[in-house]
Amino acid sequence: TKAIKEWGKASVRPLLLIIAALVPLAANLIIIANLIFDLYIFNRADITPICFSASLFLFSLATFRYQFLNIVPIALRKIMDNMREAIVIIDSFGKIIDFNPAFQNAFPAYARAPDNEIKSFVDFLRQNSEGASEARAIIEAVATGTSAYIDGELCLLEPGKTHYFVYVQPIYYGKEKSIHGTVVLFNDITNYKNLLEELKDKNEEISAMNEELVAMNKQLRDHARVLELITVLAWA
Repeated sequence: TKAIKEWGKASVRPLLLIIAALVPLAANLIIIANLIFDLYIFNRADITPICFSASLFLFSLATFRYQFLNIVPIALRKIMDNMREAIVIIDSFGKIIDFNPAFQNAFPAYARAPDNEIKSFVDFLRQNSEGASEARAIIEAVATGTSAYIDGELCLLEPGKTHYFVYVQPIYYGKEKSIHGTVVLFNDITNYKNLLEELKDKNEEISAMNEELVAMNKQLRDHARVLELITVLAWA
């Protein structure tokens, strides 16, 4: 899961860049404080070159080790935004930390939740889903996270009956593969389910028509036998 690893690196890069920017600023503040308040911090030595070297090291670390200028995270963000499936990322504390436009369109109230808690979204799923065991397992994985990949169907009754095939994937990070959160993908299969229902109805209609044809064929055979008997009697 290279994409998940990139997500972990993305959380380190901003921290390194902030520290790299603050180190030279702190050095300048120390020099100004020595001049204004007649202080002797670092014996009034000019520590600016050292701080700039430290800042350059941190910036290099962010660039080469954590791929600060790497285009992959941007490409992944673009792909995620263009996907028709609704995607939501939940951290290990049960908070929604990211989602794509498809999730916002499918569940607008929970994409804009001020507290970003997953609990309200999970309550909505529990109250509006058909009570199949597969659905309960999916909702529980969304609520508490999961240590293994899980998928299954989920049918929501409100605001309109919608069928989803849901994929729940834990986010592993580091060599220890510790779980840092969960990725949930909702694939809308309502049209597919409706087509299956229509096909089932058509098959039932065809079966009923076949039964009628069999009954009519039997009646025609009976009539043919009666007609044959009448003909025999007429010529006798």
